[in-house]
Amino acid sequence: MKEQYHIADIFYSLQSEGYFSGQAAVFVCFAPQDERAGMSMTAADIVETVMQYTSRHVVLTGVWDDLSDCDALISAFHDEGCYVQVETTAEAGVASEADWTTLIVGGTHTAASACDELLVVYEGQPVGRFLTVRAAHYYLLPDIDGENSNEKELIAKAIDTIMHDPRWSLTLPLHHYIDIK
Repeated sequence: MKEQYHIADIFYSLQSEGYFSGQAAVFVCFAPQDERAGMSMTAADIVETVMQYTSRHVVLTGVWDDLSDCDALISAFHDEGCYVQVETTAEAGVASEADWTTLIVGGTHTAASACDELLVVYEGQPVGRFLTVRAAHYYLLPDIDGENSNEKELIAKAIDTIMHDPRWSLTLPLHHYIDIK
């Protein structure tokens, strides 16, 4: 059981994409252990900070490595009546106690076998191979982070993909369109 977590930030905002898009949530962003930025916090300290906010939807995110050792933290959130969503990459470990798992993948590779929702960072690549991942919800998230000059074309291509295979849904990065963190 992990006693200290390396945290980059804890903040209150709206979920930006996917199934919970537009809903209030408290984000607990992990930082890589080797970074100077961030702070070490116990599970009790993290829960105390999160409980200052109104929403009881907690999103564990921010570091794209193994989150399988977060079960004690998730259990502490559950003791306070929180709903815990874990956002991670397909290659990362996933906490087994999470209420909801969001896997975010790009390119063409995924090692995951199951999740609640799969968000494919869409750059125009074929997406059929991602359907081998068992998920309740499949989303295409066009890669429109402001650096992509063909934003409208990419969204149109994602829509065309969805129209040909309605197992997919479109999700857009809300934070890209409105001023939220």
